[in-house]
Amino acid sequence: MEVDRRISERLAETLDMNSRDCWRCSWLCLRALPLHGALYVEGWAVANGLLIEHAWIEVRDRIVDPTPVSYTHLTLPTNV
Repeated sequence: MEVDRRISERLAETLDMNSRDCWRCSWLCLRALPLHGALYVEGWAVANGLLIEHAWIEVRDRIVDPTPVSYTHLTLPTNV
């Protein structure tokens, strides 16, 4: 799955997101998305070489991440 940067950035601007609160950003995004089947997901992201806890939304085959943070990779927990 790839991050849909266009939709993610538009939601971040519209909802005035804070880069330090990915859980809140993702929850607000989930409530704002008019699409059925959107899922709130918690996992990890690699940002600046560091593994960090992160949250995002998955819709069909796309990731929507309204948190304004720069990362190179998202991964789900292995025990799911």
